[in-house]
Formats: sequence, structure tokens, C-alpha cells
Amino acid sequence: MSTTIASATATCTIPAGTPTPEDVAVAICDFVANHEDVELPIELEDLDSDEFVHEIVPYLSIANGTELTISYDTEDDKAYSSSVFDFLVDHFKTLQTSDVMEVQWSVYDSKNGQSTGADYYRRNGTKVDVVADSAALDRIASLLSGKEWDCDTLLQVAEIIRESGREVADVN
Repeated sequence: MSTTIASATATCTIPAGTPTPEDVAVAICDFVANHEDVELPIELEDLDSDEFVHEIVPYLSIANGTELTISYDTEDDKAYSSSVFDFLVDHFKTLQTSDVMEVQWSVYDSKNGQSTGADYYRRNGTKVDVVADSAALDRIASLLSGKEWDCDTLLQVAEIIRESGREVADVN
């Protein structure tokens, strides 16, 4: 059985001030140049800065100045690489300003045909368990529904949120 990634799209929010894919690509290039520990996909290893930017721009699009989409589509005429896509997704997992990055994917395997799905990642790169998030929201809804809220309620909601893997900072 062989499996082929047909397409994938990752979406997240990034800091304002990077209005074009070229600006984002230049920022990634600068980051890589200043961090020797970054492992590049083989397709990007021996490129100069202009070639590097030219190579990754087709993967990037930005809406509203902050909504970044990283795309990989084998149906397109462009020469996409899944390792470059993965590199870009990993790079932005830690830079995103949104709480969660959504990665939608579609694969084709010779046994089962086409299948699709989505994965979700927090800023620290850990995968989000959507079922656990749904359970946390259900617990919060049950806690708040038809009841008066007080400080104890707020503390319980914060604890449920922390249990879901998110940080809720206490007031100093």
C-alpha cells in the first residue's frame, strides 16, 4: 500500500506587520540565517537567500495582514514538497498568535482511496486533542448553565481550561 499526500493547508494568526508572503519568507530566511540549529529540508539547504525566498513564497498566503495560510497541493502546477510544508508548519507553530493552528489534510492511499482530516496544534507545538477540548467546553457549559456565577465559578472554569492544556495566568 502506498500513501500520497494530496493536499494540506495550515492556518494560523501571526503578528501584524507582515503583509505579504514575500515579507514572511524574508523573515523566515533571516531566522534560519541567525539560528544554526534549524534543520532545513534538503530542498532548501544549499539555496542563497533570494532562492530560499523564491522557493517558499508559493506555500504562503496572507489575508487581513495577520491570517497566514501555508498550502501544499500536488494538484497544482507548482513543485511542492511535503518536507518544505512540514518545515513551514513547524516554524509557525511557535510564532503564531492564535491559540491553535489548524492543519487540514487530504491523502490518497492505494487501498482505501481518498481520506481527509484535520489536526490542531498549540503554540508550543503540542497536538490538541479536539475530543478533550469538547469535553472541557461541555464541563464549562454545565458549570455555567442556569446558575449564578461567583469567584468560585471563575476559579473552576480556569481549572478546567488549565486541564485542557492551556495556560491561564493568575493575577499578581
